[in-house]
Amino acid sequence: MNTNSLKQERMAERYCALIVGVIFLILGIAGFIP
Repeated sequence: MNTNSLKQERMAERYCALIVGVIFLILGIAGFIP
């Protein structure tokens, strides 16, 4: 019965990784194009 909360935790982790990746991508683009 705990699969739903586990799925939500995994989705939260995935979104956190996605947001961090986007931030690094934006910083990289900003660094390459001053």
